[in-house]
Amino acid sequence: MKTASRLLALLCLFGFAFSALAEEKVVWCPKDGIGKSQMWKTKATADVADNVLKIKLTDAEWSGVGLNWEGYWPEDAGVKAADYKFFEIELKVEGNADNLQLAIKDNKHKPSTNVTVKKYCPDGKLPADFVTIKIPVSDLMAEKCEFVSGIAWEVMLHMWTQDAKDVTISVRKVAFSKD
Repeated sequence: MKTASRLLALLCLFGFAFSALAEEKVVWCPKDGIGKSQMWKTKATADVADNVLKIKLTDAEWSGVGLNWEGYWPEDAGVKAADYKFFEIELKVEGNADNLQLAIKDNKHKPSTNVTVKKYCPDGKLPADFVTIKIPVSDLMAEKCEFVSGIAWEVMLHMWTQDAKDVTISVRKVAFSKD
């Protein structure tokens, strides 16, 4: 019995060690049933259908959506952002969204630095077809960052325009990766 208990303990230990070494941690992907879809919206609509979060930004001035993959509970939930090198988001964009911004929020509701999404896209252009965009976590933690707890649990996509906009952002996956 002792041998079986020791073997089980070793397997558990190795299992935890291997999961800690995982190269990618998917935090939201409706196709795979990963994550919750709790959202807030300001001058925007957002719905999950056909395994995609479809965000529609239409009004003038600031508009955006936040997707919390933990469902805002428990209050200490989330991903330790410093354990990863990149924040990844698989998306496509329809319409003129050149100034589309992205930030992550910690579980204390404090945002990271906003980054311009197209900066991380091939050729500096937002994709019309689904592409995984890799944003260095260090860029999100740059200047004047309020992200204090270090535990990420929400992504915010937003933009400001003087005139009304007609932009659709479709998101298929949100993840963190080590390479």
